[in-house]
Amino acid sequence: MCQAGVRGISLQKPMAPTLRECDQILEACRRNNVKLKLYENFVFYPVYVKGKELVDQGLLGDLMSIRVNTVAGVKEGAPWPWCWSPSEWRLDLERCGTGPLVGDDGFHKFSLVRWFMGRDFEKVSAWIDSETPLDAPR
Repeated sequence: MCQAGVRGISLQKPMAPTLRECDQILEACRRNNVKLKLYENFVFYPVYVKGKELVDQGLLGDLMSIRVNTVAGVKEGAPWPWCWSPSEWRLDLERCGTGPLVGDDGFHKFSLVRWFMGRDFEKVSAWIDSETPLDAPR
């Protein structure tokens, strides 16, 4: 895209599967004078914006930790979500480097928590069961 003469590119999480590919994107944008924007849409959801306002006003006190739960899965006999099929690249760990919930939804949640906390993480804990069709426990 950079060589096509576009003025700017907007990417959403993650910008690439590896740090090396991220560096290549950055270099291509620099070389072609293309503006690059990394976008996180969760921080614009009205309920999260209101929650962040309450945090910033000190109404909730100092945040020491945040726990985020993701509940997902595929019920036996149910169709796959519209955006996935069993052959979808997002479900192929070799091709995308991560599973769809951690690599897609998880990035949103990490970004959201970082935004709420106003600082980098000190510790992240997770439980992911690799035996499920998605990268989260049933």
